[in-house]
Amino acid sequence: MHIVQVVIDGFKSYSAHTVVGPFDPQFNAITGLNGTGKSNILDSICFVMGITNLKQVRATNLSELVYKQGQAGITKATVEITFDNTDKRQCPLKYEDCDKIVVARQVVIGGRNRYIINGRNVQREAVVTLFHSVKLNVNNPHFLIMQGRINKVVNMKPDEILALMEEAAGTKLYDLKRAQAEKKISNKEARAAEIERTLREEFTPRLEQLQKESENYDRWAKASAEIGRLGRFVVAWEFYEMTSQQRDYEGRIGELQGMLRDKQEDVLERDNDIEETREEIEECKKKKARIDQQQEGEFARVNEQAKEANRSVVKAQVMVENKENDIKAEEERLKDVEKQLVEKRKELEEAQKCFDREEVKQQKMMKELEGCEATLERCHERLNGISNGIGDVGAGGGEQSINEQFIQAKYDYERAIEDLKTCKEDVVSKRRRRDEIKGSGEKKDWSRMMKEKEALEKRIEEMNEKKAATGYDRDKFRDLRNELGRLEARLERLIEDKQRLYSEVRNRVEFQYDSPGGFDRSRVKGVCAKLFD
Repeated sequence: MHIVQVVIDGFKSYSAHTVVGPFDPQFNAITGLNGTGKSNILDSICFVMGITNLKQVRATNLSELVYKQGQAGITKATVEITFDNTDKRQCPLKYEDCDKIVVARQVVIGGRNRYIINGRNVQREAVVTLFHSVKLNVNNPHFLIMQGRINKVVNMKPDEILALMEEAAGTKLYDLKRAQAEKKISNKEARAAEIERTLREEFTPRLEQLQKESENYDRWAKASAEIGRLGRFVVAWEFYEMTSQQRDYEGRIGELQGMLRDKQEDVLERDNDIEETREEIEECKKKKARIDQQQEGEFARVNEQAKEANRSVVKAQVMVENKENDIKAEEERLKDVEKQLVEKRKELEEAQKCFDREEVKQQKMMKELEGCEATLERCHERLNGISNGIGDVGAGGGEQSINEQFIQAKYDYERAIEDLKTCKEDVVSKRRRRDEIKGSGEKKDWSRMMKEKEALEKRIEEMNEKKAATGYDRDKFRDLRNELGRLEARLERLIEDKQRLYSEVRNRVEFQYDSPGGFDRSRVKGVCAKLFD
């Protein structure tokens, strides 16, 4: 199997649709100048064969394989390789009937990566398996010697050379498949163990439970069959019993028919009694209608009188309460004014008493001052006598020097002068206080309170006159209350009489009964008395 041609479209430097080939079966090298795209052709071959290590094609991601990474308006890269498969000795597995094998790969920027074999979409594993079957492993290519690869092969280590030989001999493919098979077997064994555990832990208990339920169902089916058989015996026995009862009932029906004829005769007699009762009921209804009419008229009149009396009482109560509230408010204000007036009187009396005490004290001080002046005058006379060489003897009979008497008299005089000055100041202060009380703001407050008291007394008199003008009379109000009580009592008596009369005829016009099962009460029209107007 060898390459016939390579078709490149949008891959790396090949922006347009480019066909490389056809190739000769012995073609095994690509030469040319630098930059002519030799490596890109080899990269395209590796790209189609499903290479996974993109570093070997000088890229980091698949979008770099698109021409200018899609910036030139080309958003996908497609490479298609046609292989000659005429040599069946080197034919891939499952492709023996194909003379040509076309393998293509397409990558779209931001889209999916597709593999195509002979026009049919396949998975990457199918492409890799195809090439492995002909000893071609693109991830370890011994068939592809790229630039710089010769030195790398020469410098290979023994294990790398062994791997290369295994790839060339085709045994590597079987090693990989063996590893995959072993991994698959391990997974299957784990799955089988999981299935066995599920069977052991879930399905086996469930199966045992279902077996028990099946046994229970079998027992139930047998019991149901036995119940059905016994039920048929029961039905047959009941049929026999019913047949016997039917014969008994037929004989009983004859007896009941005779009793029915007797009852019909009784019904005729009852009809006559009902006619008489109907006439009595009609008379009672007429009597009741007359009584109801009288009671309704009396009841309406009494009710209207009671309503009128109640309205009058309520109106009078409201007026009285309003007037009494006003009078109470004015009396409270009058009490407050009288209280203030009494307090002012007490203050004035206290000031007058204080003033009188100061007057008495002042008079006393004046007398003491006059005594001191007389004493001083005597001292001056004695002093003048001494000056003239005349001696004097004290009034008590004891001897005292004139000089000491003069000093004592002078001291008493000065003290009397000081006391008099203090007394005068107190008198002046008390007089000023009295004048302020009598002629200043307190006098004005006194006058204002007196005027307010007179105004309140006048207002109370006016309100009493208005109260009298409304015609309010406590005795009349009490009489109205008593009249209202009498009317209410009379109304209650009339209601009791009405209920008593209704209870007398209720047994004849009402009928209480319990409905049998499945009975329609709407079909009962009432007692016979209610069928007549």
